[in-house]
Amino acid sequence: MAAANSVFLNALGIVCALGTGRRAVAEAVFAEDRPHGVLLSDQFTPGRRLALGAVTDVLASVSDLPDTLRGRNNALLRTCLAQIRPLIDAAIDQHGAHRVAIIVGTSTSGLAASEHAHRHRQQHGQWPPGYHYAQQEMGAPAQFLAHELGTCGPAHVIST
Repeated sequence: MAAANSVFLNALGIVCALGTGRRAVAEAVFAEDRPHGVLLSDQFTPGRRLALGAVTDVLASVSDLPDTLRGRNNALLRTCLAQIRPLIDAAIDQHGAHRVAIIVGTSTSGLAASEHAHRHRQQHGQWPPGYHYAQQEMGAPAQFLAHELGTCGPAHVIST
């Protein structure tokens, strides 16, 4: 492939079952004592324990955000963003907040929190404090990042 057609990441922020940050994830990937980040759990299959990947690292707080932007996905995003924030801020400074787009790929958008909220409503007749439907909308991660970064260019989420 010619260099002009190459695709690469300028920066990578990562939080996953293997760890937080490029170095921790790389070390876990190449470690001989795998698997890392795998827990036996029956959380999703009561009575039947399965090996599931799970993020167990401490995540950035989202308690300062409005209810519509609070949630685990945005805590994950804020943790990733901290790893690459200086590079993003430099791009915004260079090109302007209106010229920076946000494109996020995600396979979930707060569904676990939504399931918990629905169970709470069934049991108590009302939504739990702090729950808002917007927390689980597919576009929520991009809206959060635009809010966090102060950008006003395109902001989209692609479902993976």
